[in-house]
Amino acid sequence: MQSPSFPELSGKRAIVTGGATGIGRAIATALSRQSIQVAICDINLAAAEQAAAEIGNGATAYAIDVRKRASVEATFSEVVERTGGYEILCANAGVSTMQHALE
Repeated sequence: MQSPSFPELSGKRAIVTGGATGIGRAIATALSRQSIQVAICDINLAAAEQAAAEIGNGATAYAIDVRKRASVEATFSEVVERTGGYEILCANAGVSTMQHALE
């Protein structure tokens, strides 16, 4: 692994919601390359586990449904309990619905 470009971030902990695929996965990968311990949180736990395994570097996987406050609170509590906390939050997961402009 290359040396981090931002050594002051080395050893920090991050939560990335929607981190199993797409932009979230790219964020998680980039953070991990900076020696940041990444908690990959996603509605698809199997995909989060696969991403964590492939990213390595201490990445962990958690199930989360950002549409439900109880899920967010429970997942963040679990991350804090297992890792001791977090300094970085990337709230990448989102929910959208497609409707006509007048609706």
